[in-house]
Amino acid sequence: MSKTLLITGGSSPIGAAIIKKFAENGYNIFFTYNSRNDEANQLAADIKNIGKECIAFKQDMTDIHAASNIISHFEKHFDHLDILVNNAVIKPLRQPLISMLDEEIDNQIMVGLTNAIKLCKHASSIMKNGSSIINISSESAKFGGNKIAVYAALKGALNSFTIGYAREMAESGIRVNAISPAIIHESEDVIEDQTIPLGRKGKPSEVADLAFFLCSKSAAYISGSIHTISGAR
Repeated sequence: MSKTLLITGGSSPIGAAIIKKFAENGYNIFFTYNSRNDEANQLAADIKNIGKECIAFKQDMTDIHAASNIISHFEKHFDHLDILVNNAVIKPLRQPLISMLDEEIDNQIMVGLTNAIKLCKHASSIMKNGSSIINISSESAKFGGNKIAVYAALKGALNSFTIGYAREMAESGIRVNAISPAIIHESEDVIEDQTIPLGRKGKPSEVADLAFFLCSKSAAYISGSIHTISGAR
């Protein structure tokens, strides 16, 4: 039986890298996107060209019903789910909290936290022993970031949820982990950055490699963990 990956924010650089990594290793793909129409269509075509099924589903993640809607459409195409990756997020603008609109605050939390939690809830019902959930977090959760307090706070909450939900799902054999990137460049180019101890920014494919490892049998005893990928920053 073919394995399946469901990922939100699939047309983003990290999302696309994760999709390619799993597809190249035999997974069929269902991904959501919102605004990157051209990137989503090209990505879906690329995955189909390597012989795997790929469904690109446009979904506004600020919608309170987004999670249930995603699973409903997923089940029209696939009868089981092996891997869930919560990657959708509203990229924060660096601005003081006092200048943010209430709607902006609500939307950031809905996309990056609330619907990630809801998607875990709805997806778990079609996941079996041996399945995995990966939540994409951020190193800003540890230090608050610079004028991105709401974003940092929701990522901190996502980390706490990851640990708690891993304990809850352990009896079902479903592992739950988070990946916490620092500075990841949008391309696969080597971008030097002397503020980072390893001397460069991270690549989307490096996040994808970690995600694939965490979902593999080699990581069968890893659950409830937050995995930093930061170049020692």
